[in-house]
Amino acid sequence: MRMAMIGFGEAAEAFATGWGTARAAGLAGYDIRQTEPHAKPLARAAAAGVTLAADRAAALDGAEAVWCLVTADRAVEAARQCAPHLPAGCLWLDANSCSPGAKRVSAEVIEAALCRRGDHGAGPSPPAPHADADRRAPCRGGGRAAERPGHVGRDRGRRG
Repeated sequence: MRMAMIGFGEAAEAFATGWGTARAAGLAGYDIRQTEPHAKPLARAAAAGVTLAADRAAALDGAEAVWCLVTADRAVEAARQCAPHLPAGCLWLDANSCSPGAKRVSAEVIEAALCRRGDHGAGPSPPAPHADADRRAPCRGGGRAAERPGHVGRDRGRRG
């Protein structure tokens, strides 16, 4: 499964590192701050073994699942900016800690792009390199085309 990450801060680094370098090498990523001088997303991605794409479109090209891991105040903006580039039918996994209202707006944007969505719920933190193998973090499907997105984590070395 081809996966992408939008936003490459601490959460994305934790996910990618927890999945391991072999799996992380197949991830595509993009962070709006990656072109800033001394950008932390570049260092985090490099440490996790992930290459950041030049733009959103390149990161999302062919993605079957997309983890949205931006700051809460950017969640709706990220959904709006990514929607035109999302392949129809892909799974948008919203792991942002934003308000229910922002989640609803993002969901409407993603569903209008003919994509499925899931919410990464509150629970144990993403896997760290030395985390207990039984750590789990719940995902909830949402919208008209919802499926239980747990298979995404299992495909990447997680249980869900």
